[in-house]
Amino acid sequence: MKKELQIKCDKINEIAKKKNLDSIMFFNHPDKMRNPNFLYMTNSDQFGLFVLAKNEPKLFSMGWKTRERPAVKTKHVERIKNLPKLKARAGIDKSYISSDIEILIKKTTGVRFVDISDEMEKIRSIKSANEINTIKDNCALAGKIYKKFEPLFHEHHEEIVAKARIELEMAKHGVYPSFPTLVAAKDNIIDVHHTADRTITEYPMLVDFGIRNRLYNTDATRTVGSRHEKIILQAIGDAESMLKHGTKVADIDKAVRKRLDSLQKYFTTSLGHGIGLAVHEYPRISSLSRDVLQEGMVITIEPGIYVKSGIRIENMYLIKRDGYELLTGF
Repeated sequence: MKKELQIKCDKINEIAKKKNLDSIMFFNHPDKMRNPNFLYMTNSDQFGLFVLAKNEPKLFSMGWKTRERPAVKTKHVERIKNLPKLKARAGIDKSYISSDIEILIKKTTGVRFVDISDEMEKIRSIKSANEINTIKDNCALAGKIYKKFEPLFHEHHEEIVAKARIELEMAKHGVYPSFPTLVAAKDNIIDVHHTADRTITEYPMLVDFGIRNRLYNTDATRTVGSRHEKIILQAIGDAESMLKHGTKVADIDKAVRKRLDSLQKYFTTSLGHGIGLAVHEYPRISSLSRDVLQEGMVITIEPGIYVKSGIRIENMYLIKRDGYELLTGF
């Protein structure tokens, strides 16, 4: 059985063949722009450049040397200007590289870039057995953390204090937040991307949180005390009944909005998204999407009603051939 790295190399080599590329490169700057494609190929979050050329994967790490052991052969260089000359057509994911770094790599290596961002999104959307196990472990850990901070729903704190306590609980478990934890009480639920402030937490109270561990992310939302809970749970049930290989995601979105009936005008976001090395990945689950669910995808479903005393509930699911597995059953 092929090692996972070789399987991944085979997948991106198919892209190289179709686009007549001599190599593929992924640049990662963890402090400025974390690149999930770099993480995918190297199992590392170093500052550096991954290169696949002539079926030989290599990581050129930059800056300070670290103790981290990537999954690929690694050579340390002091800076981008010390990269080797390649002079070839190279695939790169322009979604995760700044224009100044792109120009510098071009000038140093002599490559001509072709964007393969969309192709990489689709490759990463189908998780391997190892990835699925990691995500499941992370969801189980997120559940343990949730049980620790769940009492906050029933106490009166400033939102910003509740947020800090939730992220402190993550730190106690040795993990990082996948994104800034969202805490919104009462009327603040109207704001989809509300930033926690000094509002005192009262019902309803919404918490959207995720953890990042072993490079992979989780994402879940819970709302307590909303009068709209029943209709949202019914909408989630409608969505879950359609989660399986081959389902058009636009059809799921349509079913949820039909269930919400007159309240659907207050559901102003997309229904969900893929998740893994990045919090938001392919597929995009919305009425405008042409994506189709495939076995091995990990997605979220998160219907919401954004009014005073509103609600959002979000869960993660593993898509299977004939159904799904709920990963955030806490």
